Amino acid sequence: LPLIQFQIDDDDISDKEAIELINAEPPDNQNNNFITNEIINNKKKQQLKLSRSELLNLNKNNVFNQNILKSKRIKFFLKVIDEVKIIKCQFCQKFFNSDDYQIAILQNGYCPVCQTKIQTFNDQEFNKEEDDI
Repeated sequence: LPLIQFQIDDDDISDKEAIELINAEPPDNQNNNFITNEIINNKKKQQLKLSRSELLNLNKNNVFNQNILKSKRIKFFLKVIDEVKIIKCQFCQKFFNSDDYQIAILQNGYCPVCQTKIQTFNDQEFNKEEDDI
């Protein structure tokens, strides 16, 4: 999947504040290419670190987070190809191509990794129709 993990540059920024910054409305003068430039300039393949202002400029629809171990910091990921639809299982926190995940859920009824049963809209409709009879 076209996801790049990034860290928060400043230790003074809590996970909660980072999420608030990401979800905030970006300023009008945002530069959409700053992340691409950061990735290109990051030739040593070091961990990408984003500051407060960079977090504010992110498109919240391209940012995902994982909170697998509740005692540790949240892991943040940036989708670098807009056209690819990505979804995260709410139970195991694994990322999937959205179409592949939806097909797996419709065919099997559960997450392909954690095997947690996922109720689909069709299940709800079916149960509703049974109640009406």
